[in-house]
Amino acid sequence: MNTSQQQTVVNIEAFDDNLFGKIILYQKHTHPEEYHRLPPIREKCNDLRVPYKRRLLISNIHNKHINNVFFDYDTVFYIQEMSDWSLVLTYIAHSPKPLFILIENVTIPNIVWTKLIGLKQGANGNGNGNGGPLPMTIVHFMNTPVASIQPYTCVFYQPIMTATPASILDNIYSQILTTKHSYNMREFRETIAELRIADAGMCILNGTELYWYDPVESDVKIGAGKMAEILRWLSAHC
Repeated sequence: MNTSQQQTVVNIEAFDDNLFGKIILYQKHTHPEEYHRLPPIREKCNDLRVPYKRRLLISNIHNKHINNVFFDYDTVFYIQEMSDWSLVLTYIAHSPKPLFILIENVTIPNIVWTKLIGLKQGANGNGNGNGGPLPMTIVHFMNTPVASIQPYTCVFYQPIMTATPASILDNIYSQILTTKHSYNMREFRETIAELRIADAGMCILNGTELYWYDPVESDVKIGAGKMAEILRWLSAHC
């Protein structure tokens, strides 16, 4: 995909990287009609040769069971106060690996980031059996802008729509500037316009390169028990 004006040409390739063992952010916007369409995270996070031994969901108590669309989870933590993170980090440290972690709409404090990345990058025999880094895949869903995209290997942005507020566009552009300083506002607006026509999303990989992706439909089947719990939650909070 490319966009051009006079001598300015911006080329964006299609995203096709493996995300197993990476830290991923899905920066979601508040468009309910787009909820069921997601980046290709689930497909890209799996490695059939090294299946996950545990799957962990970390959620805000007010959003439980709304975004956990990737897997069935072995353990669920609901974060209500800072002390809850201590339990989460202890579980992660002692959990069998490889480990998949989905964090949905919970702000991660800096001190937790430091410890979480330390666990991920730490070398001990509990991870891959040879003292290398622990094989952990971390996916972070957020409905509000994060303070920094620095911790993430890959950042997916929900596809821009006609009704997307200008503040969302400004936030995306400011985050792009931290990684691609030569990308000016005109180029950004041209790219966004082309992506909107193509119904595609944008992502940043390794803090340097821009890519586009096709959203995929969520095909997760929700069991009767979980559906009943969702309905109870909706009745209590809506």
